[in-house]
Amino acid sequence: MPKVTIDGVEVTVEPGTNLIEAAYKAGKTIPHFCYHPKLSIAGNCRMCMVEIEGGRRPEVACNTPVRDGMVVHTDTERVRKLRKAVLEFLFLNHPLDCPICDKAGECKLQDYYLEHGKYVSRLQEGKVRKPKRLDIGKHVILDAERCVLCSRCVRFCDEVTRTGELRIFERGAHCNIGIHPDARLDNRYSICVTDICPVGALTCKEFRFQSRVWYLEQTPTICGACANGCNIVAYHYRGEIRRFMPRRNDAVNDTWMCDDGRLSFTATQQHDRLLEPRYSGLETGEREITTVVEQVAKRIAAVRSRHGDRAVGFVLSPRASLEENHLIARVASAVGASLFMVGGNPAGSPEDDDDGFLIRADKNPNTRGADLVARRAGASSPAALVAALEAGTVRALVCFNNDVVGKAVGSGVPATRFDELEFFVAISAHVDATVEKADMAVPLATYLESDGTWVNHAGLVQRYRRVVVPPEGVLQGWELLPALARALGAEMETWSPARVFQSLAGEMPELAGLSHGVLGDIGSLLIAATPPEVAGSS
Repeated sequence: MPKVTIDGVEVTVEPGTNLIEAAYKAGKTIPHFCYHPKLSIAGNCRMCMVEIEGGRRPEVACNTPVRDGMVVHTDTERVRKLRKAVLEFLFLNHPLDCPICDKAGECKLQDYYLEHGKYVSRLQEGKVRKPKRLDIGKHVILDAERCVLCSRCVRFCDEVTRTGELRIFERGAHCNIGIHPDARLDNRYSICVTDICPVGALTCKEFRFQSRVWYLEQTPTICGACANGCNIVAYHYRGEIRRFMPRRNDAVNDTWMCDDGRLSFTATQQHDRLLEPRYSGLETGEREITTVVEQVAKRIAAVRSRHGDRAVGFVLSPRASLEENHLIARVASAVGASLFMVGGNPAGSPEDDDDGFLIRADKNPNTRGADLVARRAGASSPAALVAALEAGTVRALVCFNNDVVGKAVGSGVPATRFDELEFFVAISAHVDATVEKADMAVPLATYLESDGTWVNHAGLVQRYRRVVVPPEGVLQGWELLPALARALGAEMETWSPARVFQSLAGEMPELAGLSHGVLGDIGSLLIAATPPEVAGSS
């Protein structure tokens, strides 16, 4: 293992490590524009020049692998002069529009000027004008005059998506980033180019001019748009989520995420949210959630008294967390009810929508986790639920965060199967086919309004965190389910998600030794990570 000394700090690194990554390990940051850890080396911005003892001239750190015994200086007078010259060159034709630039606050050109520039311009001629506000794709706007030609976006389209839409055109001072005349930047990861653009040349239409970044709070969490579970940072302001951005996790999504997942947060803030209880055939206008839970329990108790405990069914969900599914199973067990697992994609989701990279055909974030709980609790299959509805052995059904009606209809089961139920309750964050069919619908917090864990398609247990608080009168699953259990006459304390996970880990060998603290921001692979046959798949 080679040892290298950077500004007096000796570090040991893997062979082949470049000086930028070695400097990070030494606690130093070498400024750069074109370098990105997940793209090929371009070495064209020249911002990362450093001095190496024994060398004849400064070298670019991004394209210089460490050698054992190497001594590197990143902050000499010569290096500072070089960086200042590079910035002066980059600013020759750069517009002075920082106050209206959407990248302000997270622009590397801005930051590096303050750290390494601060010069008086010597330019006498007029600036070269380049195209502005070009609509180059479904989600991306290009301001070519801000571009520093780092080529990150070009390499991303060539090496990651392999779609090749972006290119560098013209020569010299007239070089600019653009697309071919017959092309559009419409690949399914197109917004990633706005993440890796170090300046304000490429911006996302949906976030453009929506907020200044220094006003936004950041919460690390997980994307719930599919079974991949991309690691993300949610940016929010006063209870409103403004954007998702990918967070690096080499075991899941590297530093990327798809456009569908990136914009999925909008669904949690749209008009189809279920924000207050819905009733059908009930003479009440009560909106207090505790009273609503008591009414749900009263109706379930009536069915139990007429038909027995097994006539009540609870349904696990591939969209619910491990903690919520564990609580559903505990409630069902405590009252002697039947338990079913209904998986499958939401109604209308294409079964073949899997690109082999990050996008998974399974649009549920926790199918693996729900299956673990289902197997542990002895839950029955979707076919068993349909058979129970046909035979009339299940007379009351409680669905938690699971559109069982939409999934049943999508698989060819008539929605009228649910009409024979004496009581049908949906606990949901959104209005869907199940909510429309249910006798009573109880509002639920979304995953962005709660804490919990999911297991992705590869068996990685990951923790998601609450980003914003739920709307008034809406409970989180770990609050609602124990309240329902107590209303049904079962003893169940209200535990935090961390405590519920601890209880589940104590019962499930696959989760042995794990906790919310152990999972942290990266997650942990299941002990049994070989994909099993999913009990609730359709």
